[in-house]
Amino acid sequence: MSGLRPGPDPQVLAPLWELAVEDWREHQRIERSAADTIAKRTKHMRRFATTCHHADPFAVTTEQLASWLRVQPWQATTATAHRSSLRHFYAWAAATGRTSSNPALYLSAVNTSPTSDVARELGASGPLPEPVPPVWEAALRMFAREERASGRSEQTIALRTAQLCRLARDLHPLEPFTVSFYDLVEWMAAHTWAVETRRSHRSTLRTFYAWAVESGHMTASPATRLPKTGVGRPNPHPASETSVHFAILTATPRERLMVRLGAELGLRRVEVCRVHSRDIVDDEGGWSLLVHGKGARDRLLPLPHELASELRDLAPGWAFPSDRGGHLSAAYVGKLVSQLLPEGVTMHALRHRFATRAHALERDVFSVQQLLGHASPETTRRYVAISNEQLRSTVQTLAATTTRVPQQVSR
Repeated sequence: MSGLRPGPDPQVLAPLWELAVEDWREHQRIERSAADTIAKRTKHMRRFATTCHHADPFAVTTEQLASWLRVQPWQATTATAHRSSLRHFYAWAAATGRTSSNPALYLSAVNTSPTSDVARELGASGPLPEPVPPVWEAALRMFAREERASGRSEQTIALRTAQLCRLARDLHPLEPFTVSFYDLVEWMAAHTWAVETRRSHRSTLRTFYAWAVESGHMTASPATRLPKTGVGRPNPHPASETSVHFAILTATPRERLMVRLGAELGLRRVEVCRVHSRDIVDDEGGWSLLVHGKGARDRLLPLPHELASELRDLAPGWAFPSDRGGHLSAAYVGKLVSQLLPEGVTMHALRHRFATRAHALERDVFSVQQLLGHASPETTRRYVAISNEQLRSTVQTLAATTTRVPQQVSR
């Protein structure tokens, strides 16, 4: 690609680059990265800054990053190290608001294959996703930008983008704004999804094509009349007490804290990975944790005394810092905890366990709803498992208070 070629490392960077690299280096110091790691990353970024021929570090695109990496005459280990530094720099830039999106988020491992620009998100595993048809790329990029501008969480944007990418690949060679109602119906009918998954995809399609109409790309939305998805039966699956105790006994101190946050506070994995020392609050009656939930909804959770002490004893900053800067990914936290649980049991089962135990103690679904951060009690009900003992106790209590033989009424 023109303008992106290797070259010597001049001593002086362009002003915007010099400021950005220095701020990033200071951030790493604050996050207590090793001095050798900071020096290595800084060297890599200075090399990129002096050879990419971009005056603005935050105007660089994914394609330009990938092209620059491909033309370097490096061994695989050197290329991987530079790629890691680029991803760390742009993750910091996105997290601090210096850029609206992270161009290095899906930057692939360096190779010369046709799919080299396709990559999985940081922390994810498995095969690389298929490339998105080029005719869809601009539409998906514009949609994501407007979603971000409207205040949607990055998790929601990532989920909707992934679902639309799947649609784009399955409907290829159709273009995004030539898709019809029947195309969408056939596509949804071809998948054997769970009720919640089907509802999520339907919501994404309706949102995307409503945006297409509002933006003038289409005159009518093909998703408006998509059939409604029924409500599935509650299927709570709390982790057993035995599995929780075993996980706590066999975990490392870091993993044990992750398990406790899930089992004792009902935190999602994405909420666990974001725990920070600044979110531990001296509230009325004791310590509380400010939890950053889904949909940018924060909630304040009372902390048990022992858990509060453990969190307060941690070093300032992220409770679960990453070697690459920032915090561990939600996917990696979930992976660590799931490895401690029986096969087929995920970290989310700890949240179901919390909901079930909390409801059994107080029988107050609204309190449990608030603790879990749900928008409605209907969602909370899906997390609560009612035991046979509770059902039997209810029946027995009712029977004991029922008048079996009518008393004679005196006149």
